[in-house]
Amino acid sequence: MSKRAEMPFVKVNGKFELKRIVFAMWWNSPVHAFSFKDVTLGKKTERIDDKEVKLLSLKSKGQGVFGDHFISLTCELPVVGAYRISLNAVKEPAQGKVQLFMDEAPDGPVADFCVEKRQPAPGVDLGTLELDEGPNNLMFKVVDKNEKSQGRAFDVTNVIYEKIEYPRVIKLRLVCSIVELVTYKENELWS
Repeated sequence: MSKRAEMPFVKVNGKFELKRIVFAMWWNSPVHAFSFKDVTLGKKTERIDDKEVKLLSLKSKGQGVFGDHFISLTCELPVVGAYRISLNAVKEPAQGKVQLFMDEAPDGPVADFCVEKRQPAPGVDLGTLELDEGPNNLMFKVVDKNEKSQGRAFDVTNVIYEKIEYPRVIKLRLVCSIVELVTYKENELWS
């Protein structure tokens, strides 16, 4: 079988699109923004479990100008849709707790990257978002630290976007129902 046939493609509207896209943070992925003070951002290569690991590293201390330290990364996606976002990262004693944000709102679980011994952390799920075709800016905030953590760092190797089937119509119906409920309650107050 050829390599092309093994690629994770799906055919939509007569076009092929990728089901899984991996952005290597240690390579040439654009950084949209990051904290303004008391933070260091760098790319480095380390040996972890006898393997060479390349990563993007955010080291912080204290609070940033606008609260928690963060990094906003730009990903360019081929089509609009729902994407499950996960990370290949590094766990270690100085790592913090990280959460995915979209438009300054938290989205998904908080991931704790603090452990006693430095080790890889593959496939850490951070949530599912509706994303646009073209550039999307996703923010990763170091929202807290484990009581055993020696710092509030965040070391990431890859950000992974997996396109999923998502019931968009149900989501829109839910939003409309909330608006109707609020309007109804508001009218009830003035009648």
